[in-house]
Amino acid sequence: MANEMQNEEAIFASSRQRKRHYIKFFFFIILLLLNGGSIVSLLGRLISHGHVELGAELFHFLMVAIIDIYMVPPIIFEVDSVTLYKGSIELKALLWKRRLKFEEIRGYQVHPHMIWAIVSTPRCFYLINKRDIDRFADFDAVFRARLPS
Repeated sequence: MANEMQNEEAIFASSRQRKRHYIKFFFFIILLLLNGGSIVSLLGRLISHGHVELGAELFHFLMVAIIDIYMVPPIIFEVDSVTLYKGSIELKALLWKRRLKFEEIRGYQVHPHMIWAIVSTPRCFYLINKRDIDRFADFDAVFRARLPS
């Protein structure tokens, strides 16, 4: 069964430019360093009995949290490539690759004013950037036709 799925011919395939993938990976590493560095810096000052101003630290952590809320979901959940097969869709994100049967998909939303189409499953959601997918209208039509009613 797994061999049949691997040899299956793609109906639609599109991926973003590699340059954009590497830029996304770079910002992911920067965010990890920012979060880790903030905590290690605070712990270092606490261990060495340095001066810790509570207001400044809370403001710093609030700013880091706002940056995380704004940047982390698109970095992690935005799809780099989409491949449609007869009975499934393959989504490659920054950290993982997932092949889903169409029956597993719980929702698909395309808002005209958002740059992402949202594919939701019971375990996760995926953001498909409409600007990065070549011929997104074709993808949308084929994908909607394959979704269960």
